[in-house]
Amino acid sequence: MSEDTQSPETPESPETPAESGKPVIQYDDFDKLDLRVGKVTEVADHPNADKLLVLKVDLGSETRQIIAGIRGHYSPEALLGRDIVMVTNLAPRKMRGLESNGMLIAAVAQTDEKSDVVVLTTEKPVPPGTPLLVGHERTPLPLAGWRGTRSMSIRKTQQLGCRSSCCGTFWALRVSLTRWGRSPTTQNIWQNLCGAA
Repeated sequence: MSEDTQSPETPESPETPAESGKPVIQYDDFDKLDLRVGKVTEVADHPNADKLLVLKVDLGSETRQIIAGIRGHYSPEALLGRDIVMVTNLAPRKMRGLESNGMLIAAVAQTDEKSDVVVLTTEKPVPPGTPLLVGHERTPLPLAGWRGTRSMSIRKTQQLGCRSSCCGTFWALRVSLTRWGRSPTTQNIWQNLCGAA
């Protein structure tokens, strides 16, 4: 597409790994992250910081407090009740006097005028505490209150379900379920969880 016909609102393509300046890591390094779906149950402005929000997140077996630098991009009301994706095994960290016990996942779309923060959420409800697995299948962890188990894999796609689009990148959640001894097909998973054909 020529520069004359390109939409001015289209974000620039994200940097390649080499351009980002970050080192290449091994798969095992990334696999150390414990990524889970959590439901936001409370949101408030940080009392000591203009750019921070304080979130309480239900992870199924426990509720965590996390601090996120997204004030100005999201109001507390806009986040309340959302199913977000977060890193749950980060070491606790004090942020302007309040402890944060995790980190939500978000993308930043950069345009000439401003940066727009997009929090990664699920398109349809997912039980709090559901783990996300990256790139391969493994034995999923049990979920409290479920007769079966549920696991997730995250992968790049430009077509299917549960996606947050930012900088031209789409992420989809592919869910494999084992419930009451049943193993639904991938197509049924997309239809039931993500509403995709």
